[in-house]
Amino acid sequence: MPELGMAGLLAWLGAGLVGGALARALPRPEPRAGWGAALAVGALGALAAGMGATALGFGGIAAFSAGATLVALLGGALAVHLLRLALGARRRT
Repeated sequence: MPELGMAGLLAWLGAGLVGGALARALPRPEPRAGWGAALAVGALGALAAGMGATALGFGGIAAFSAGATLVALLGGALAVHLLRLALGARRRT
């Protein structure tokens, strides 16, 4: 198990917040998640993507890694997009 460090974790969380905010800010039709939900889901998506990137060898949590942070940014944005899709499916039924 990799040594836990704050630099990588903070980079992932920061990337998730940015990814969540960017995905939330994109002009899209309804439904829209609130800012708080978008940021929380973005951060969770970034953590999941960062862990996946680490498992695939793109970096680690012990230190800052540009590759893992980029994957975390994309994971955060993807998570918010999936939240929008889920909210849209729920409102249509």
